[in-house]
Amino acid sequence: MFVSRDSVDRSERDHHGGSVNPARACPNFRAARTDRFRAARGGLPSACGQAGKGDSMMFKSMLAAAGLLLALVTSTALAHGNDEALSVGKPAHAKDATRTITVTMLDSMRFEPPTIAVKKDETIRFVVRNAGNVRHEMTLGSKQELKEHADMMRAMPDMMDHDANSVTVEPGQTGDLTWRFSHAGVVDFACLQPGHFEAGMKGTVTVK
Repeated sequence: MFVSRDSVDRSERDHHGGSVNPARACPNFRAARTDRFRAARGGLPSACGQAGKGDSMMFKSMLAAAGLLLALVTSTALAHGNDEALSVGKPAHAKDATRTITVTMLDSMRFEPPTIAVKKDETIRFVVRNAGNVRHEMTLGSKQELKEHADMMRAMPDMMDHDANSVTVEPGQTGDLTWRFSHAGVVDFACLQPGHFEAGMKGTVTVK
């Protein structure tokens, strides 16, 4: 069936109440009108007609890339947590603790006490109290691991730690962390909430 350009033009005017509204059409509304003419005759649309499809495909690609990045960050964080556990000891159950130590976190960006001494293979239950007005956390690790984790927290400030070597405590609340120190040496701990590590909220556990 033959479809004239006039019939397409009339259809376009009818759709817009008697006049063509180029502002609501493709930026190149002449090309858009030609696309409708070609479609009526079974032809392929022009590049302008493909713009919407291209944008949609680009958006889907961006979503896929974002999902891949999130999966990579998540897997890296999980692997990172496992590496920390191997290097500084391992989590334990509170019932297996041989001693309980209370650690207080302050808004002055300090831990009290800042230094702790334990014996090799001793299992310690840390009762971690937040005496401040902002969220704090106590995370065990090496200096390098804590710095890398602090950088990640600064890049993603809404991320919450759920690793076994860390406890996050809201203002006025108390949390606990039980850990077995299986290697002699120095284990560092710090608050990795954005800016707190950089402000000096750190401490050490000496294992002998």
